[in-house]
Amino acid sequence: MPVDGRQLENVKGELLKLKKKEAADCPTMAQRSQDRRAAETEEQRNSRLSDMAQRGQERRAEETEE
Repeated sequence: MPVDGRQLENVKGELLKLKKKEAADCPTMAQRSQDRRAAETEEQRNSRLSDMAQRGQERRAEETEE
């Protein structure tokens, strides 16, 4: 199905709106993450970091198997 110029411009406009909204939401998401981390206890932080390290080790192990 052929697309005319007007349809293409409409799609470009919608994409631009979505990108602007996404960019506006990013600081909010970052702030929520920062707030969550500020509220976590040292034990929770250590657990989160340990989980991240474990996933990294597992990922590296999988990469060496390939």
